[in-house]
Amino acid sequence: MKLSAKKSGPVPKEALAYFRRKTVKPGLDTKAAWREEYDLAFKVAQVAADDLLEAMRAATEKAIAEGLTFAQFAAQLDDVVVALGWAGADDKPPWRLKLVYSTNMRVARAAGQYARVQRTKEDRPYLEYSLGPAVRHREAHAGWAGTILPVDDPWWSTHWPPNGFNCGCHLRQIGTSEAERRGISEEAPAGDPDPGWDTTPGAGRGA
Repeated sequence: MKLSAKKSGPVPKEALAYFRRKTVKPGLDTKAAWREEYDLAFKVAQVAADDLLEAMRAATEKAIAEGLTFAQFAAQLDDVVVALGWAGADDKPPWRLKLVYSTNMRVARAAGQYARVQRTKEDRPYLEYSLGPAVRHREAHAGWAGTILPVDDPWWSTHWPPNGFNCGCHLRQIGTSEAERRGISEEAPAGDPDPGWDTTPGAGRGA
């Protein structure tokens, strides 16, 4: 696998602290892991061996700590990919590995943001839901774009991005004057996140 010299950028210390508290859980049910258990455990579908799972957890921590690109993350796991039978004839990193990387990076960043929002909500007490850079968006997510609600509104407890696999949505924390100028939402919009993503990373134990 070829390496890219360009890194993905610095990751907030809160995000790294959140991930470092996770331990490998080979027997953990995948569905449970996407909810409260995900705050405590590192789980990868179809990976049961402790040593392989620990190698993936360590590589993920390094990627978060150093802001590694996916190619750099994947290059650490050549032996794991072969052992799992994920290696392809074209020698490209498997899509499963991409999912591990993107999911953990996004969830860790979300947990880090949650911690910062809790610290600063007195000065900036509102959040705005924003779409990511994707060309196409889930219909429900597109309908939530522009929603502005207080930080402590119950809606955020189930709609804090990411709200599904490969969801690139994010939140903007804003002050009262900007929220009033842009228009505070009268009520939370309808629609649910993808199954298993109706939670706030880090909220269950502190990020």
